[in-house]
Amino acid sequence: MRRERKKLAEEIPRRSMLQSLEAIEPIVHSPLRSDLKLRKMIETHIINLTQNIDGHGTMLKELRSLSPRNKREIIKLRDRYEAFFRKIIADCVKGKFYRPINVKMANFALLGMMNWLMQWFSGNGPMKSKDIARIYSDLFFKGLPRRDRNSKKGDLNRLNGNIN
Repeated sequence: MRRERKKLAEEIPRRSMLQSLEAIEPIVHSPLRSDLKLRKMIETHIINLTQNIDGHGTMLKELRSLSPRNKREIIKLRDRYEAFFRKIIADCVKGKFYRPINVKMANFALLGMMNWLMQWFSGNGPMKSKDIARIYSDLFFKGLPRRDRNSKKGDLNRLNGNIN
């Protein structure tokens, strides 16, 4: 029984990473503009995470307890996944959708923000995965600007997703 449990504990993170890669890779290679790719990747990541919160949680939390061989495999898959996000963030900078930024740090911030969902998300809550993905995309693309005297009320509505 213990051996089966260990095998399962090592298989769950692998399955989780492969599922994530399979979902993201077609978006990365799609003909969409880089900003639209990143929005779709954020949505896909959040939907996958919320639909399999236990599997992704196991992958993120139990990495240290894996055997050295399995840990190397998962890290390799994770690095590939992160590289896709870094590439598209860099493409967003090149396409002038973002100001020049440290792509590696922006990538860590985005993935960290999305992965923290597993700490608080409830499928029974008032917000659905797509709603959260839209809000996170807006936060990542637009930040949290302060409204000044010269801005229009419509600007805040647009930032809050009330106007497309």
